[in-house]
Amino acid sequence: MTPYEISSSLLENNSSRVLAGSVEVRNSNDRTILRAVAERVLPKRAQVEDIELDGGIIPNKHWLQSALTRLEISKGDTCFCAMYPHSEFYDLEKEQASHNLSTELRERILKTWSTDHISHCKNCGQCFEVPRESGWHVSWRKWSELEVP
Repeated sequence: MTPYEISSSLLENNSSRVLAGSVEVRNSNDRTILRAVAERVLPKRAQVEDIELDGGIIPNKHWLQSALTRLEISKGDTCFCAMYPHSEFYDLEKEQASHNLSTELRERILKTWSTDHISHCKNCGQCFEVPRESGWHVSWRKWSELEVP
């Protein structure tokens, strides 16, 4: 999607389009695109946040707030890895496949089907401890910043 299409999605009074725009923002690391979207959307933040998004286990407002925070971060030079501790739903494997992280398995706990990883941001060098937990057929990760060695 172009910056205009993403912005238009976020500014519509249609929950499906707002969520689609939120996903586009969340999945982009292109600061040029995100800054163009931020320029159009952030001045109208109250209008964007006012739409009813429903949601099941996780309120869909979570995805919108995550996208708006990412747009705020895009305006500066802060690394996007700063987002990881604010959402338990960043997928370690997808982030690694996107070449954002390098990861090493620290521990696998078969009894609870959980794992514990140490990850390093390839952009800024920030380290994270990333345990994976699951329950009720849903898995999540708790991202905790570690001191950079």
